[in-house]
Amino acid sequence: MQKKLASSPKKIMPLFFLILSLGFFTFGSAPIVLAAEQNPFEEIPIPSPDCYPTDIGVDKQGTVWFLEFKTNKLTKYEPGKNVFSGYEIPTIKSESSYLSIGPDGKIWFTQQDGNQVAAFDPATNRFQEFSIPRPVAIPTSIFVDGESVVWFTEWNTNYLSSFDPRTSKFEGYMVPTKMSRASGLTEDKKGNIWFIELVGNKLAKFDKKTKAFEEYPLPEDLCSPFGAVVDSGNRVWYCNMRDRKIVRFDPATKSFKEFDLPPNKGIKGMKIDPGDDGIWLTLPTDNMLVRFDTKTEKAVKFDIPTRSSQPMALAIGSQSNLWFTEVGSNQIGRLKYRESFSVSRESDLKIQFKPSEKLNFNRDK
Repeated sequence: MQKKLASSPKKIMPLFFLILSLGFFTFGSAPIVLAAEQNPFEEIPIPSPDCYPTDIGVDKQGTVWFLEFKTNKLTKYEPGKNVFSGYEIPTIKSESSYLSIGPDGKIWFTQQDGNQVAAFDPATNRFQEFSIPRPVAIPTSIFVDGESVVWFTEWNTNYLSSFDPRTSKFEGYMVPTKMSRASGLTEDKKGNIWFIELVGNKLAKFDKKTKAFEEYPLPEDLCSPFGAVVDSGNRVWYCNMRDRKIVRFDPATKSFKEFDLPPNKGIKGMKIDPGDDGIWLTLPTDNMLVRFDTKTEKAVKFDIPTRSSQPMALAIGSQSNLWFTEVGSNQIGRLKYRESFSVSRESDLKIQFKPSEKLNFNRDK
């Protein structure tokens, strides 16, 4: 069932609030004030109370899609209209947490408790659900490749699996390392699937043509690896959460290189901007976003205006829009970021936006 709800965004950056809202970022001791038009945060309350928004994506039309874990919905947000539309997932208590948007615009997601992968077609507003052959698989990370084949990890059975919508056929491939706890799926330019193994403490590649795995032990033991993204040079990046590092792996040389991240208490989201190879991270406990520049090898911190917002998942949209879910404040957020990187001096940066104590907003009923 479709439910349309309107919500007014909490606009953090109008000129009226310039003095109250803006902080500084610094090069050494010299502060530089950002103009109000630069890097505006916008935080938009979700109509469903306490819905626990998890994963998020943006389609080719700029429409935002996200999962509501507690209310068992897939929800659409249309920025131009400022309208939410909630769609109830057919399986009750599906525990849907991860989504991926395919080339045809369908939204695919995994159902942990439902033990299914599911698709939603925006053209018809209809769901399709497909039961995974292995019981209690606990499907987690999901990725739809360029041929619309759906790939996902099975947390409980140690499989990397695929589902072909054209044939409705599942294929399962056992990860060589036992109970590897695979997650963080991504694809390189050659069509290989990459992922990290949390318990296996490895980075792994799956060749779709040969159906073979290659595993690379990580340089640090028990480093709590997280996420995986591929840059334009076909290099793979992941996070070493124990040591607060971001790590680059070059498949051509089989070499790893670590880079420092700002002090943090954990990472929950990781995405790469295909336009400039900038890597974005969410830090829920620290209430901030971090952008790592893969060219200058420097990090920039963005403090989220709402306190205890607990940012979770990320999505890169058009027009330099970064969208993210806020579990703690029951909102989705947007940051227009590209303008802030016109300064080229190499330095650690911190960009901070502070909300006004008296800033109010209305929510349409």
